[in-house]
Amino acid sequence: MLKSGATITVDVEQVGQALDALVENALRFTVEGDAISITARAEGTRAVIEVADSGGGIPPAVLARIFEPYFSTKARGKGTGLGLATVHGIVQHAGGDIVVESQLGQGTTFRIFLPATDLAGEASRDIPVF
Repeated sequence: MLKSGATITVDVEQVGQALDALVENALRFTVEGDAISITARAEGTRAVIEVADSGGGIPPAVLARIFEPYFSTKARGKGTGLGLATVHGIVQHAGGDIVVESQLGQGTTFRIFLPATDLAGEASRDIPVF
C-alpha cells in the first residue's frame, strides 16, 4: 500500500509536457459542452494521473495505433504524429505505464501509472503523492 508522504520521482518538465499533449488531444476531440478532467490519486503502490474527456471517443482502428511514432489523424502537414508517442516514451522513461480506454460517443480516458518511492530525490523533481 502506498504510504502517506511517499513521492514519485519524475522529471516534472517531461510529465508536464505529457499532460499538455494529453489535454491538447482532448481539446481537439471535444466540442462545447463536453468536459475534460485531470485527476491524480494513489492506487496501491503507484500514483495514477488521469486525463479524461467526454468527447466522441476514438475509433478502434485508430486506438490500436495511437502510440505509434508518426501515426496521426491530422491532415497532412498539420501534425507530426509524435505527440502520443512522446507521451508514451516519457511515461516509460519514468518507470511507469500508460493505458487508454475509449468508447465511441462517450469519451476517452488516459491513465498514467507511476511507481512511488519512499526515497527522496532532488526536491525539484519529486512530486508528493497525497
